[in-house]
Amino acid sequence: MTHKNDFKTLRKSRPDFGPQTEILVSKIYRALVSEGHFVVDGGANTGLHCLPLSKLVGPSGRVHAFEPNPPIMAQLKKNIGARDWVVFHQLALSNKVGEVSFVVDEENPALSHIYSPIVGDKPTLQVQTTTLDIAVTARPVTFIKLDLEHADFLAMMGASDILSNDRPIVTLENGRSWSAKCHGYSEADFFGHLEKIGYEVFDLHGVQITPETWSSDGLGFECVAGHKADPRLRTVLRMAADFWNSIDQRPVLTQWSACAAIVSNGE
Repeated sequence: MTHKNDFKTLRKSRPDFGPQTEILVSKIYRALVSEGHFVVDGGANTGLHCLPLSKLVGPSGRVHAFEPNPPIMAQLKKNIGARDWVVFHQLALSNKVGEVSFVVDEENPALSHIYSPIVGDKPTLQVQTTTLDIAVTARPVTFIKLDLEHADFLAMMGASDILSNDRPIVTLENGRSWSAKCHGYSEADFFGHLEKIGYEVFDLHGVQITPETWSSDGLGFECVAGHKADPRLRTVLRMAADFWNSIDQRPVLTQWSACAAIVSNGE
């Protein structure tokens, strides 16, 4: 049974569903992150979330920003400016250190991604990979934002130490069986890793990813993960429910710049 604010209904009814989701992500980290915190922006692109995160943590905190595409990294650095508490990593996040083919989407660089033969895109450059456990030494980590075009769970597998010990809230994309097929892990790998680190994953409409919902087409791709004993996870889910319940009160955003302004200003 569906309701007006589930993923499938909202995606059809709101042409600005994507921008609204970005606004929700920003509301989540604004509720969790404060001065002096250490956070991660994986798939930072040109800084939509990196810039407000840097303002939240301030000079006594750290933002680790990961972006493997060289020209996009150059633009990111320009947009962030003279904030030396932002640590830039021109690397792709994964579950191991190495080198991968990377597909650059010329029309929409935000959709650039680690190459997968399943998708069939032609790789355009080679990039270095790292893991969060290796790259992020400023600890504990409070919050991790991942937007890696379905490679997000690889990054979570490469963050076992951080997730087990620091228990950050994570926002991520996850297409479940599609993402697993693209990047060579299984359903058993997914749930086995969650069990190991004590985490649960929900879509941002409050539906938990379980073996029973793994193959459902009714779950959103945008998700939140947290340790099962962390009350912040339930707080975030309540925030998300309130956000979607009030969607009819907000005008449809017809320009991306309107979304960026809301994210930047914390409206």
